[in-house]
Amino acid sequence: MTVPWGAGLALFMWIAGFFLIIISAGLALAAFPDLGEMQIAVLIEIATVIPILAYLRLNDLPVSVLGFKKRSFSFVLALSTVLGLASLGLSFAWGTSLSFLIPGYEQYIQNIPRVTPNSLEELVMWGAITLILVGPMEEILSRGFVQQGMERRFGKKWGLIIASLMFGVIHFEPSAAANAFVIGLILGYAYQRTGNNLWIPIGMHVIFDWAVLILTFLFPIT
Repeated sequence: MTVPWGAGLALFMWIAGFFLIIISAGLALAAFPDLGEMQIAVLIEIATVIPILAYLRLNDLPVSVLGFKKRSFSFVLALSTVLGLASLGLSFAWGTSLSFLIPGYEQYIQNIPRVTPNSLEELVMWGAITLILVGPMEEILSRGFVQQGMERRFGKKWGLIIASLMFGVIHFEPSAAANAFVIGLILGYAYQRTGNNLWIPIGMHVIFDWAVLILTFLFPIT
């Protein structure tokens, strides 16, 4: 099924999601100053897809148009695990190379605030948030809507690159944005190669983030 939206609406949804992240987090913290990282994460992940879900609803479009296609769970799990862990390895290699190329980069990375589970309970909770919200919501926006819209206008190659750049920018912090761009290329390419099956990049995203959470928990940066 050819998606009925193009680059213009994809850009609009990305901008809307971008500002909803900022606005929802700002309003929530203003109203509830003691709000924790988990509550904020839940809020902003939901906020990013509200415009997309509203658009689908108003135009009587099924969520399957985003790429929710039937495929065996074992296939999705196996492919997502392999590609997700491969992406983690590439991310590590990318970060290591930057440490050699950019003086002070390693010290800079160590001082960036990051999600660090301090207990097994927190690790499990962050893992659940990643599974239920982070992976699905970010992939709905970045691959399901933005990439498909950009590909319709610019073709698969440039649509992938543009969507991956936008995926990077929405991560705000420079090093995270650069890393997210590279990971976005992998996620987006996997999305293309599996016939725009959104379950694959969602699974890869979850596996990648789970691995990072576990490593951060086991080897916290001090």
